[in-house]
Amino acid sequence: MRGFLIKTKWSNGYYCSKCGKLLPNDRYNMEKHSAICWKRPLYEADILEEYFNEVYTIEDQHKKIIVTVNYPYVETLPDHDDSIAAVKWRTVYKFSFYNGKNGSGICSKEGNDIPGRIMSRIREGEIIPGMEEEAAQIIHRAFPEVLAVYDLRMFSYICTHKGFRYCEVLPEKEEKALLKLQPGDHSSKTEIKDMEDNMFSLQAKVYRYSKETYILRVTAQWKGENTVFLFSRGYAACSDFSRVEGFLERSCRMTESSRKAAAFFDKIYPERLLSQYMKYSDNILVPLIAPDYHKGMELAAKSGTALLAENMRSLQYFDWTPSCYDNLKDLFGLPTRVLRKLSRECITDENIERLEEVFRYNPEFLNFEVITPSMMEYFLTVNVTHSDLPGIAGKLTDEQQIRILRFLSKHPEDGQAYCDYLQICEVLEEYVFGLTPTIPIEQARLEALNEVRNLEDIERDTRFRIMTQSPYYLKLTTFMTSEDKEIFKDDDFVVIAPRQPRDLFIEGLNMHNCVSMYISRVAQGDSDIYFLRKKEAPGKSFGTLEVRPDGKGNRRLSQAKAFANGRLPGSAQKYLAKWCRIKKIIPDALDLILAA
Repeated sequence: MRGFLIKTKWSNGYYCSKCGKLLPNDRYNMEKHSAICWKRPLYEADILEEYFNEVYTIEDQHKKIIVTVNYPYVETLPDHDDSIAAVKWRTVYKFSFYNGKNGSGICSKEGNDIPGRIMSRIREGEIIPGMEEEAAQIIHRAFPEVLAVYDLRMFSYICTHKGFRYCEVLPEKEEKALLKLQPGDHSSKTEIKDMEDNMFSLQAKVYRYSKETYILRVTAQWKGENTVFLFSRGYAACSDFSRVEGFLERSCRMTESSRKAAAFFDKIYPERLLSQYMKYSDNILVPLIAPDYHKGMELAAKSGTALLAENMRSLQYFDWTPSCYDNLKDLFGLPTRVLRKLSRECITDENIERLEEVFRYNPEFLNFEVITPSMMEYFLTVNVTHSDLPGIAGKLTDEQQIRILRFLSKHPEDGQAYCDYLQICEVLEEYVFGLTPTIPIEQARLEALNEVRNLEDIERDTRFRIMTQSPYYLKLTTFMTSEDKEIFKDDDFVVIAPRQPRDLFIEGLNMHNCVSMYISRVAQGDSDIYFLRKKEAPGKSFGTLEVRPDGKGNRRLSQAKAFANGRLPGSAQKYLAKWCRIKKIIPDALDLILAA
């Protein structure tokens, strides 16, 4: 049992499930203890509630796997409710998977439905593993003939629905000899050049063991390491089962001689359907090992949907009850002919669900040689089914949609740019370069966006002029009314308002500040910009002011800057203090000592 921290009602701290020691309720001491006692770091998932959280463990025996579900409890000393004797585990359920003469199955004293319920809870994450070792390693010690097992849930399905099909074809000595590397395995003559980093190279050879038995020997090399597989009817072996999962998730390349060997093996054992699968992928390990997986995985591998089969770990469809399905149409809601058209980038749960909706609406939308990422982006963004789903271009006819999809099929990487273009055209209420632009899509998007920005600039500038010429804005200047002229007649400064956005650009250049960036804020009423000028030189920049509303009906002088955002001289600050007092502005930006 791996280490856990047990939270109990007897103490504010936590108890260690391994040594029973009471730990202070602080992160530092818990992490320190876990590193010493468990030899591993502490995670939040390692904290269990007494009597509440359940933990499962797996024990391997010869041809048997025993699964036990426990919960932790703290055993107190007799007559001492505040002192503990030990942290212990109480067994809730116990059952086993076995492989006997009459086949494999499950043995449970609590009832036949208990293992299924427990496996469902494990799948949902309600019961967490309590072993230090990975489940796959424990399972393989008891059942080394089952290759494609990476967790207990997969093993449970294989045991109950498929049974352990593999048998001993080769004597142990000969099997070990074939699983070792041999001369010619990935030599310089057969090595495949210029492969991507996530790909592996694959070689296949056929050996005749007896008159009726042929062995397909497959050598997979990835990052300089070789793994050897052996296959025949009802038989499989592997030199390192821990690498199986990685090879099923990656694409690969084969030599031409390897393809010929796989085709020859397919003629001898046609139930593998290798020839059908190789039309779409080089990774023949997937259909060869698929019988160990659940039914959906096997259907995908044998139907020619190579990319779908190789992405099974990223799809939730492969994690549920595959025994309920007899074909891929039932499983995915899409016929095999459509699933075969998906590009590798398109295979996600979200994409498949969306394509199912599109297929129900109009199958012609998916009647293309391949469904590219750009087409998928269009399906996800645009309201192609005219449903209540959010999306742009909902008024397009089906004929227009098909025309667009045909256009996007020739531009596999431009889906996002095209959808942006459509969205911009919706704002402009016209297709600037037509429904399917003849110029590059990215160029069409940028030029259409410039038109929108021009419209926005015109609209913004208009709002700016209306705002700065309003009585609300101009009442803070010091020369608009005869009363202002009288009050400020003896002062050396005036406060004026800008008239147009260009005035802020000029002010920014003259004063070496960023006031030109405030055009939108002025237009929206978030900030008011004023210019401080010497009365004798009203056309020359001297100071820049920002006044902002505070949401409580007050206006605050938030900035008062000289050249290059410097500090205004004392005389100017005294003037602004008077200005703030007369105009009822809170002088936040002023030096109060000078302004007093």
